[in-house]
Amino acid sequence: MIAIDITAGNARRFPPVGRCIYCGGNGGGILTTEHVFPKGIGGGLVLPRASCTPCQREINTFETICMRKTLLPYRKAKGLIRHPNDLPATVPLVFDLEFRGPRQVSLDVCPNVVVLPGLRELPGILKGRSPEPLVQFDYKIFAGLDILEETKRRMEEEQHVGIFLDGYAWLRMLAKIAHGYAIAELGFDRFSPALPDLILGRNPLLASYFVGKCPVPPPIPDSPPLLMIEMRCAGVGKRRFVAVNIRLFADLGHEAPVYTVVAGSFAE
Repeated sequence: MIAIDITAGNARRFPPVGRCIYCGGNGGGILTTEHVFPKGIGGGLVLPRASCTPCQREINTFETICMRKTLLPYRKAKGLIRHPNDLPATVPLVFDLEFRGPRQVSLDVCPNVVVLPGLRELPGILKGRSPEPLVQFDYKIFAGLDILEETKRRMEEEQHVGIFLDGYAWLRMLAKIAHGYAIAELGFDRFSPALPDLILGRNPLLASYFVGKCPVPPPIPDSPPLLMIEMRCAGVGKRRFVAVNIRLFADLGHEAPVYTVVAGSFAE
């Protein structure tokens, strides 16, 4: 399957689900619209009546970290900030050139820099590993201003950045994207979902088990979209898995991390 552009300008609205895609409940009759990609980064895949209030509250905790802290400078530069709560008076300084730790600065003077977590390994389930607590990250620095290469090199080596990075929140967000996309395309009956316990924070050990780097990143088109996603079948022995490849911010180029998330398994 070819990776597709699913930004807001190419919005796609799926049929109503009718139950929470995370816990399976009916929400007491109250189910809200679920955006596969967070609205804060322009996602345009919409699942009506797909999440209950308690699950949506849990998802908001990690999406808020990613949207209003890690990605805030990038979203500001791209004109993706639409809610006044997304605009704090001050933010951590992204680059701490003296290596003294982050300090607060006005958002208006915060440089157009984003630091994205990349993953070093494939999802553990695709390599036959058991769930484990260790997740090995790399950090890619993208900047829209002139930065000394030596400073950039030192910061990459020392992993010392003055921006709020929460790896667990980031992986839960990726899991949420993959799960929502798989449900939207396949429904509940064509595969067995694997990600709700990770998304809802019930089992952190599943992070590196189901989320990892993409072995063969999909190509970037000549006019790159903001967000891209594709779904494939991955096999390990006789088992067949639903693998979702996610490329966030394709406009940043080929160095931007691409992730593979195992959303579940097909019936044998």
